[in-house]
Amino acid sequence: MRALIRLSLLLAAVATTLACLPVTDLQQTGAPVVTAASAAPVNALKPVSTSTPSPAAESDIEVREVKVTPELQNPPDPPLPTPDDSYPLPPATDTAVPYPNPAGDTEIVVTQQFDETETRLAARWHELDEELLQYLTLAWDSPYQIRPGETHRFAVGLIDCCYVFTEFDVQASWSISPTVGATIDPHTGYFTVDKDTPHGTVYTVTADVENGRASPTIDVYVYTLEENPLIGRWREEKQYSCSDGEEIIPGQDQGIGELQFDADGTFSVTWFPFEVYKDYWGAYSYEKNSAELILFVEDGNYVPDDLDGSGYAVVDGSDHLLLREMWLGMRQFQPNGTNCGHLFVRDQN
Repeated sequence: MRALIRLSLLLAAVATTLACLPVTDLQQTGAPVVTAASAAPVNALKPVSTSTPSPAAESDIEVREVKVTPELQNPPDPPLPTPDDSYPLPPATDTAVPYPNPAGDTEIVVTQQFDETETRLAARWHELDEELLQYLTLAWDSPYQIRPGETHRFAVGLIDCCYVFTEFDVQASWSISPTVGATIDPHTGYFTVDKDTPHGTVYTVTADVENGRASPTIDVYVYTLEENPLIGRWREEKQYSCSDGEEIIPGQDQGIGELQFDADGTFSVTWFPFEVYKDYWGAYSYEKNSAELILFVEDGNYVPDDLDGSGYAVVDGSDHLLLREMWLGMRQFQPNGTNCGHLFVRDQN
């Protein structure tokens, strides 16, 4: 009896010793070990089985430290919502990404489709609220200008980040006013000007979105270079001194990078064109017969102090523009160097 008591006490001491040993000591004893690979996830623990595990060979035992960081315990972001059945997603080859909505509360999904010939960017939404409707426009460049005989397709969309026009796939009915001298397809928005429509004609294009929910418009100016050869973008090549008319070549990055005249009677001057930035802008008056040009500066990010906006403009052929007895200024932070004329070349891009 005393022998059995001693044996029981010995077994209890051994069990206590084994329970206090670290994991590495357990591995040496051949006891089974729960590895990281077999451990249950932190958020998905299951009841521990009471059955006796089968003996594991020492070579099969792997001891790894398992670290659980707070980031791993956070649930993943929910999936992006998708349009309902009335606005189905395009084929699986398309990529859907969230589009920043100016209104802030209407979910918009932009689908970008790629093939061998074109990249199409279209947008679909669940519901249009009244706040979003006010941002709708029909083109990136407004007002729009076009020559007789040309065709342009207008579309409903938003201008994203100042200069990117994103087209929306919506139901719209198109119309123009006046209706003489041009036509527009009421279903597709294709606008065509007759070949004999005179210079200076102005049309208003309207899109009736979703049966009257919104009616964005855009003015379209018809022009010809025969009547106004200034229209377009120009880049400075030379300057002319006031004393003797000597040609002066502007230094690197000192010449005017963009002088733009539009058919609606506005102009802008920019030394270093970047996205939608302009140095100064306003309206202009041009008399073709006398070549007299007057620039009326209305505002700007930088307006030169020595600006002289009154003089004469002569277009040589169709590629060069000579400004005489007027001065558009020097680039900001450049040394003063007032001259009395410029030579520009038409920008064909």
